[in-house]
Amino acid sequence: MKTIKYLYITICLLLFSSCTKWLDVKPTAELDQSDLFASEGGYVDALRGVYANLAKPALYGRELTWGALDVMAGIYGPSLTGDYISLLNYQYKRDNVGYSTLAANRVDAIWDGMYKQIANLNAVLENIDKNPNLFTGDNYSIIKGEALGLRAFLHFELLKLYGPSYASGKSSTDLAIPYIASLSTQVAPVLTVENAMQFVLNDLEEAKKLLEKDPIHLGSTPPTVLSPTPEGSYSNFGVAAYHNRRFGFNYYAVLGTMARAYLWKGDKEKALLAAKEVIADQEARFPWVKEAHLGLPSNVTKRDQDRTFATEHIFALNIRDINTYMGRFMYFEESPQVDTYLSPYAYLSYANIFEGGTDIRRNYLATTFGSNSFCNKYYQVNGVYSFFQQRVPLMRISEMYYIAAECDNNLSAAIAYLDKVRSNRGLSSMALSPSLTRSQLDAEIVKEYRKEFIAEGQLWYYIKRKDLDLTNYSTDAMYYDIYYFTNKNQYVIDRPVDEDGNR
Repeated sequence: MKTIKYLYITICLLLFSSCTKWLDVKPTAELDQSDLFASEGGYVDALRGVYANLAKPALYGRELTWGALDVMAGIYGPSLTGDYISLLNYQYKRDNVGYSTLAANRVDAIWDGMYKQIANLNAVLENIDKNPNLFTGDNYSIIKGEALGLRAFLHFELLKLYGPSYASGKSSTDLAIPYIASLSTQVAPVLTVENAMQFVLNDLEEAKKLLEKDPIHLGSTPPTVLSPTPEGSYSNFGVAAYHNRRFGFNYYAVLGTMARAYLWKGDKEKALLAAKEVIADQEARFPWVKEAHLGLPSNVTKRDQDRTFATEHIFALNIRDINTYMGRFMYFEESPQVDTYLSPYAYLSYANIFEGGTDIRRNYLATTFGSNSFCNKYYQVNGVYSFFQQRVPLMRISEMYYIAAECDNNLSAAIAYLDKVRSNRGLSSMALSPSLTRSQLDAEIVKEYRKEFIAEGQLWYYIKRKDLDLTNYSTDAMYYDIYYFTNKNQYVIDRPVDEDGNR
């Protein structure tokens, strides 16, 4: 099991909005862990190094957000080039007639990158209990809870990619992923989805307890070691002092992951409880984006441009090189390069996904050149305030409302949850009918996923969780998505060859 057996820690410090440079630290192969973990700041540096590596293009800087996952979900047109053509055709499967090493290399890099960061987190967790007196205030519990919750989150992400869904009926029989809970050269067993999920939930439960006094949960100003306070007159924009805790795996990120995990498992009652706890604090912690904070790229006076709806982020990464990573793929300047091909179907005039002409996700997050429209979600004009820049959301408040709408047995309440998001997306004059059936509401929910999560990678997980027969969608005029599935086995990405080969 090459990847997991030889994992090491690569620490580089990701500094948030108020900071301007990176600190490179030797990997643990060269640096004694006792040096790194000799101070409270060393643990924080280790965590920030994890976030920095998660922000790379092979992971959430591209492939797990607007890159590979959105390609596989059919969000973009078939006029792709290189590796993405093979991903669009699901040629990462070794038993696929059109198997492509280009596609396999992309998904193998996800496995490798995620497990390396899990190893980094395990180094934090294995050292933190040795000297809890290093920490001030509640920082010991908060830092430990953050590392434990993030470890669960990353394993769950892997589980959703490399294991079958519960809806497929194979969760208790098919092997999925190892759950790595310690630094060891021993080969960890590959677990079924059900067994791995129990480890995920156990870690999340413990993390929730540890993060009870997270500043974002208490509504208090965090100590600088946990997250620096945003600079500037940010209070005018509804940005609280704990804003930057969104870029750490915080208390609400744990709850959001619980909601996702229980829904993936099919336990709608527990998923609803977790989602509702986040929703209960939404107004104070994750206020809806204001349309006044949006604007066209040409309007350079819009310093408060909030294209990613940053105030709504539950958990996000601060990706300083996002413009570089978007080059040739997404809208990132006044006109796209000629080889920019990631043009979402949803933005086509005949796609019929966006109702009416008032949806802010269509009006402000798409830029049209010729016959193509490109997502400009991650592009901001020069001079935009720092706390709105370079943000890539991994979890946002709208998803909690979607989960509640899907899980609440009270149909009126479920419709109200979905309408809450719609009304804050410019559709207040197009309220859903109170007489919707459950199947009609579910159809509205999937439409929302297709509108809300363009360039965020979440649609792939939705369609896999529901085990949808994607071949039916290719002829559905509502979506105008093109899929190339021949069988649902392609939902499950193959583990890298050397993982199983070394067992």
